[in-house]
Amino acid sequence: RAALFGTVSDAVGYVLSANSGQQLAPLPWANLNTISIRFDQAVAIDSSDLQIVGVKRTSYDVASFTYNADTHVATWRMQFAADKLGADGFPADRILLRLSDDVTNVAGQHLDGEWLTNPQDIESETPVQFPSGDGAAGGDFYFRFDVLPGDVAQMTEQAGFVNIVDTSIVQSRLDTTSESNSYVASADLDGSGEIDLTDLTYVRLLQFTLLPEGQPRATFPTDPVTNVDPDPVVSDPVVPDPVVPDPVVPDPVTTPPKSNGVSLGTRPRGAVDGVFTDPSFYASFVGPLPLAAYSALAAVAAAADQSDDVADELAADESFAVDLLLQALASVDRQCVWRDEVS
Repeated sequence: RAALFGTVSDAVGYVLSANSGQQLAPLPWANLNTISIRFDQAVAIDSSDLQIVGVKRTSYDVASFTYNADTHVATWRMQFAADKLGADGFPADRILLRLSDDVTNVAGQHLDGEWLTNPQDIESETPVQFPSGDGAAGGDFYFRFDVLPGDVAQMTEQAGFVNIVDTSIVQSRLDTTSESNSYVASADLDGSGEIDLTDLTYVRLLQFTLLPEGQPRATFPTDPVTNVDPDPVVSDPVVPDPVVPDPVVPDPVTTPPKSNGVSLGTRPRGAVDGVFTDPSFYASFVGPLPLAAYSALAAVAAAADQSDDVADELAADESFAVDLLLQALASVDRQCVWRDEVS
């Protein structure tokens, strides 16, 4: 606004500095709603070439756009709902401008917009200078700035937070105008050219306002794809979990059938699994039995099953049964441990 004397350009208004320590100083005015960009020559440009993004809002919509061919200034105006004091500007936010290199000059050359430094992550101590560009046609232009209405002390260590310091500055400058030496433009929150009770009311209402955390990031639209059928999405069939019935536990069998065991008369059999059992004694083999031991024990069982005489001898003489078993196992050289009782 023209009232911000000493800090304005006749063509574009308040100038955002790209010099070290100035670019990210929060703008304190409550009704900032217009952005202008000046080019060094005539360009072909339209409203959609500028993307305005923030942290609080991912995109700011443009209400109107103009381009002055004489001054080479393009201007975008946003539409904000006015607050109860009539302010209709940016809220407290971190803003990123992205100007597309679709902008061309009269010769059809594309905008040389990119900075030699990284404009998206610019720090206060990183100086950049206008004009932008790296000397080659092409490259989007990026520019960062912050808006924090009420942050009157923007150029001091208090910047980034609206508090009593800002209120004190406004109150100490009441009734001063842009023609006064004591006028401070940052305290004229509505840009009227006079620091008055309206500005004091603004700063009081904005107490404890902060800039949002994070940084704005511009999105890059992709070229639309038409007349392309997407691959069908086929879901895997849903297979229900198998129903497993509860196991059937048979009634205990007092006299198991003859198979892979050694019969000692009417005594219970012992399975050939490394343990020979009997109510009065058993043999426990050290370690798992090799295949040869299983064959030897099976031979003993077969002899007992096929000969009543052998079965009678096994039943009548336990020592004979033991000797026969040890002879059968001699070929596999396995140790056998005998015990008197079975738990």
